[in-house]
Amino acid sequence: MPLVAYQGQGTSGRALDPAVQIQIPGSISPTIANTVYPVITISNDAFLPAQTQIEVFSTGNFSASLYDNTPLPVGTYPGTMTLAIYADAGHTQPYKLTGNVLQYTYEVLPMLSVTAKDNGTGTGTAMTSYEYNGSASITSGDTLELDANVASNWVVSGVSNCTVTPGTTSTTAWTGVITKNISADSASFYVTVVSQDPTQQGVLVHVTVN
Repeated sequence: MPLVAYQGQGTSGRALDPAVQIQIPGSISPTIANTVYPVITISNDAFLPAQTQIEVFSTGNFSASLYDNTPLPVGTYPGTMTLAIYADAGHTQPYKLTGNVLQYTYEVLPMLSVTAKDNGTGTGTAMTSYEYNGSASITSGDTLELDANVASNWVVSGVSNCTVTPGTTSTTAWTGVITKNISADSASFYVTVVSQDPTQQGVLVHVTVN
């Protein structure tokens, strides 16, 4: 079973869900009439066993909700999940099960992150697809550079009281010379950075021209 998430996606304090929840359905046959106490054992650090939740239904079906450990470094983590079912809350009377071991491969990918530079000097902090909205400022006449850590597309929009002259663009970098209109009190525009991985949310950068 292949599973994919993005590094930092389950970090507390982020703008989206505090953890990524993966639901795994299963069934018990023949159905056990009495109350049972299921336990899932996970073979590596890809998931947080203390947060695992298992719900057993009267039909013999069950659903396991697992929370992933996305602070893990980018990489691939193969492992197994093993279901055990007990007749008692103390987990001393196990039922004999077959088909209760699930092989999985958990892949942690880099999350889209964007940084901005004004004439080669960094401005602000890195903006990630978790926050979605980011901001940067640039001095009129300077070159703005936006750098992404993963292959992305760039869309300029909402240009107000300034001229955006695009420069060199690649899948990981966008540049442009930004000139504010002489009579304007304020000027700004947006650059939407869209990861070429469609499962990632993009970053909307609001650029203020001084």
